[in-house]
Amino acid sequence: MMMKESKHSEAAWTFMKWMTGKEAGEMMMKVGIIPANSEVTFPKEVQDNPFIMAAVEGLKHQPSLRPVVPHWDLIDEVFGQTMNRILDNQISVTDGLNEAAAKIDTILNSRKVE
Repeated sequence: MMMKESKHSEAAWTFMKWMTGKEAGEMMMKVGIIPANSEVTFPKEVQDNPFIMAAVEGLKHQPSLRPVVPHWDLIDEVFGQTMNRILDNQISVTDGLNEAAAKIDTILNSRKVE
């Protein structure tokens, strides 16, 4: 996605086209990132990994595994802070997730897509 107010829209578009291309996809694959380009050839060690290949197969059948969510940054922050509290035994899993769900629902319900 490119912001409407981008001061360098031509450069951004050039970068976006490159990032979704085969060359960038092959570079990403080398560091463990599943590329967006379906033409990328997966190395044998990746093809033999059932977890990665299950995710790749799922991509073929879903319009989007990562839906666009308004104010994702706020939701991610709430979730991350809650997980830290859970892992530090400051709050139970049930209480932490219930609290996070309530906060996230508030964010989702109070924020409008611009």
